[in-house]
Amino acid sequence: MKLLLPALPAALTLLLGACATTPDTSAPSEETSAEPTIVTQMGDERTLRLKGALDAFAANDMSYGEDLMSPDLQIWLADGSEPLGNEAWAEVAALTHKAFEDVQFTNLAMNTTDYPQYGAWTYAWCVFQCTSRATGEVMRFPLHIMWNWDGDKVVREFHYSDVSRYMEAMQTTLARLEGGAAPSPWEWALGRWKVTGGDMPDAVVQWTKVGPDVDAVVGSWIDAAGVQTRQLVDWDPTMGQLTSTAASSDGGLGRLVLTDFPDGLHMNGTFHMHTADGSALQGAAEIAREADDRMVLRLLDASGQTVERVFTPAADDEPMFLDLAPVTSGGDWRTKAADAAHASYMAGDFDAVLAAFADDCDHQWGDPNGGATNADWKAGLAVHHEVFSGISLENYYSMTGEYSDGNVWTASWFVWTGTDRKTGEKAEFLVHCAWRWEGDKIVEDKTFFDVERFVGLIEAAQEG
Repeated sequence: MKLLLPALPAALTLLLGACATTPDTSAPSEETSAEPTIVTQMGDERTLRLKGALDAFAANDMSYGEDLMSPDLQIWLADGSEPLGNEAWAEVAALTHKAFEDVQFTNLAMNTTDYPQYGAWTYAWCVFQCTSRATGEVMRFPLHIMWNWDGDKVVREFHYSDVSRYMEAMQTTLARLEGGAAPSPWEWALGRWKVTGGDMPDAVVQWTKVGPDVDAVVGSWIDAAGVQTRQLVDWDPTMGQLTSTAASSDGGLGRLVLTDFPDGLHMNGTFHMHTADGSALQGAAEIAREADDRMVLRLLDASGQTVERVFTPAADDEPMFLDLAPVTSGGDWRTKAADAAHASYMAGDFDAVLAAFADDCDHQWGDPNGGATNADWKAGLAVHHEVFSGISLENYYSMTGEYSDGNVWTASWFVWTGTDRKTGEKAEFLVHCAWRWEGDKIVEDKTFFDVERFVGLIEAAQEG
């Protein structure tokens, strides 16, 4: 849930020491009175009560508000919107402790000042410190707080801090925590499935996890018409998002993004599909686990038409699966050539990368209609190294398969990492490469990753 946090109105900046114009909202300037009637205390009852409130907040105990805060309390934060009341502030506190642990108010200094014209104000200067429950990172936010008293109750409260940075840190942390807790599909989607229904050819799919430490699944499909499909499915716990990208031998392309996981039985999101005849479809998608041996994919397009595909376990002797199953190896010369190409890419030696590729190789990065030539591809790889330093391919795995249709593919899976030379920030992308061979040369390159996000980083680095 996104909170609309309030900010300090312009008139209230007078409380920071500007010229006072509205006595009921502003502390006095030094010229207001020459009389020695302004009294500042440290360690008085009001200061100690609010020191106790900070300690209670740090301990996730909001009960202090019952006898300290007015029922009509208004809390202003420095981002320009409306003030918070007691209930909304309690919600902020709950989200704070959900996202962070070891909450502290460090380097704390406090006092209370009585003004003859403006009432009593308690001030606190400190550093709000907390530790992310998702990453363990310690974060610090300089903070100044002002409380306005009416009798023995606080009626107004003002916070001066970097609200935007704090909210971004809290929302990012909560997304990591909630995303990481969402049900992972690997537990019930792995294995071999027969796919029927939806006025489409029957098919078989084999889903295999890339490795024990990589939240990614590779899918190999074949349908009754002989069309084969390669699919990469990855899980991003930082966003709570599952993304599937698939390319078929007939030119079809599909993308599925699932972001809603209400329980361990359903996953909801959107789909985009380009069929072999060039038609484009998009709409809502749902995957439902109806039983241990049955799951259903439902696609509802913009016209209201629903396609339903039913998945049930496939037999070991399923004819389509026998047609799909490749003869694979991990130490053959093609796999080693692919490994060498990746190593040359990391080293920035692009001529060596291209040694394994045919002169007319077609490079497709997530778009079957957006092929690139070797020259274009080489230029693009060079830009990677211009924008990023320390490029590395981690959790790397590769293999070559000889399929029953006569095609030979080398596949590799890895996590691409690099450090933005402009910002110093590290970027990570889950990548799957599928390279088709003819003889001793690669003639077709299909690479799956989050192209749009990668291009965005490149363009941001090149601005200015």
